[in-house]
Amino acid sequence: MGLMFSGGSLRNDVDVCYIGSLPFYAVCHVAHPLSQLKRVRAVDLLPHRQIVQRGESGEVSEQNSLMSANAWWANSIDTIMYLVSQGVGWSYLPAHYVLTNLDQKELTILPVVFDHKAWNTPVEIVTPKNKGKGPAMIWLYTELKTLLDDDSNLHTAAVTQR
Repeated sequence: MGLMFSGGSLRNDVDVCYIGSLPFYAVCHVAHPLSQLKRVRAVDLLPHRQIVQRGESGEVSEQNSLMSANAWWANSIDTIMYLVSQGVGWSYLPAHYVLTNLDQKELTILPVVFDHKAWNTPVEIVTPKNKGKGPAMIWLYTELKTLLDDDSNLHTAAVTQR
């Protein structure tokens, strides 16, 4: 059993269950030049390094729009978070990653004029087809289906930091 962002290619031997969406925000380090702008337009992002996620096999998901002429790729959100928190560039990161660093005044949400709301990336549970589920897996599956039920708190907390 696993969790994944929707939109990737799937093998025929797995079932998926959509459980909700995870909000993502455009962010940068507080000392990054983009953090000084009161309004960030798409053209403002072009010259600045964008850190974009790629899967382990090199595929780029539909959720990762390339908006900069200068991009670095990473296959881990943790790596992207580290690079952004070091001022290497800007990126879209999940709200739950961003909130801690907003509280510590390390990151800032970019006031991008083309995003009225956070980007919401669909999340799915992936399980093997035709395999029995024991009590522990049934319990975990049931709990995971409610994981993103109250994601509005993430959005509200992030927006109040803007």
